[in-house]
Amino acid sequence: MDMNHLLAAADAVVSLDDAIDGRQAAARKARAPYQMMRPSPKPKGQAIALPPPATEPSNLPTSTTPDRSVLQQATEQTVPVANLEAMQKLVPKEESPDVRIMDVKLTHKRPAEAEPVSQPAAKRGRSGRKYNEPPIWARLSRKNPRYDEQVRKYPSTAQSHQQQRVPPAAQPAITPRANGHHQPGPPVNGQTQVNGHLPADDNYLPPGIEGNRPWLENPPLDHDLLRVRHATRRPKWEKTIEYTMPVPDMQRALTDWFEMQLSQLSDITTDERVVEIEIEGKIGQILIDEQRLGLPIAVPTIVGPDWIKTKCHFESKMAEGQHAAMNKFLNRTTEAANPTASSGRGREPIIHTHTKQIDSFQPLSAAGFQALPESFRRHVHNRSDLKLRTTVDKASGKTLARIVKHKIADLHIYNPQGVYDCRISLNLEAKLMPPPLDPNPPDELLALPSAAEMVEPSAKPSPDREKDRLSYNHMDVYQIDLTKVESKSGVGIRGETAYELELEVKAGVLREQMGLKFGGHVHGFDGVVAGFLGNAMVLMREGGARKS
Repeated sequence: MDMNHLLAAADAVVSLDDAIDGRQAAARKARAPYQMMRPSPKPKGQAIALPPPATEPSNLPTSTTPDRSVLQQATEQTVPVANLEAMQKLVPKEESPDVRIMDVKLTHKRPAEAEPVSQPAAKRGRSGRKYNEPPIWARLSRKNPRYDEQVRKYPSTAQSHQQQRVPPAAQPAITPRANGHHQPGPPVNGQTQVNGHLPADDNYLPPGIEGNRPWLENPPLDHDLLRVRHATRRPKWEKTIEYTMPVPDMQRALTDWFEMQLSQLSDITTDERVVEIEIEGKIGQILIDEQRLGLPIAVPTIVGPDWIKTKCHFESKMAEGQHAAMNKFLNRTTEAANPTASSGRGREPIIHTHTKQIDSFQPLSAAGFQALPESFRRHVHNRSDLKLRTTVDKASGKTLARIVKHKIADLHIYNPQGVYDCRISLNLEAKLMPPPLDPNPPDELLALPSAAEMVEPSAKPSPDREKDRLSYNHMDVYQIDLTKVESKSGVGIRGETAYELELEVKAGVLREQMGLKFGGHVHGFDGVVAGFLGNAMVLMREGGARKS
């Protein structure tokens, strides 16, 4: 069979296919210049320009320097930031003899050449850096006893304490984030904040204010409030929802107790030359069955007076070694408050006195009781407990006072954090005879012993107690007495030696401030009570070591 006609048909088919492929190729070639005119997908991030496609190499400039118009157009195009480094690599260097701009297909994937070069992870550990002076986080505060030694060894460390900080009110506000954290604020005084926090600095006070001498401020500042505002970076920090802190419960209880007791003694004259209200706090121990009281509590508290009266008794004694330690502490406190010293410039001085006295006690007769002021007698329930105390100066033998003392009420503070407690007592002291006093009281004032109890007529009454006392008076409101007491059981016979520590507050100042308080005026009653309680807590803390 003749196959030529089949071969001719096959050739025709091939030619037809070639024609079709040629037309499709021509169509694709005609459409090629318009491929880049299609809108590009909207980039998600910052974009850069895309250079125009190169159709024929002959249309490109022959200069070795890239055409700036091409780069300028490139900056007006939009390509994802991830392709920035890839596009930069497409721009030929100046020394390249042939400039070719390649077609870059838009993609959301980052090219391989744009991947950052991975670096090996740095090993954590000590940097091995050596400092020529203590770094800022290792420097001592001015209150540290070794601060002066540090400044002498490293003088430049003192400069960090002299730099002034921006007042809390001028600090920038912080912006809260959705996750509850705060964004780092701008630098303050040129110091960069780390993790949103200011660098550690103890200078939180306004310029010109010395934090270590608050008594020089007029008016005084609330250092606690300023410190919290600085540390938290909240210029309007408030202490509580009522703005101020509530009065501590123990201070409130003591304030109410003073108000109640002093109100019941409102008939007592304010003339202290006749009758004086004595308020004293003695440091000692609350004993139960001759053992110190132990309660399941962790902080100091006031014990109920009725329970104490029936279960316990108080012993106002200290150990000799702790008594000597208290003497050193009070001497250091007195020196620190000396206005002539650099540390005490502007302070209220503590007046120190040393006296040696002898107290003798005699029972009071009925005539002696009638000689007492009427307001005093109204508060006495048992006349047999009254004794006449005569105080004589040991060196000169001069009679200093003749007093009848009567106890009104007691309040006990149990201190589980130390070895000593405190008993606060309110007493009445009547001045039986005004000065000048006769060394020997009249016989009619005394309840003389019977003939069987009489001693030899030539023998003088023996003193009951010999007191060696150191007194520290602060602002003529508070006084601390450190006393060594030697009791005598007979003429020239010494008995037990005891060491006592007590704190007094002027009742006249309390009564004056309580009158202002009850009258609706500005008063300092609560402040005077707080100072008395604060001094008592200091003495209990310093008088004995804390329990571990």
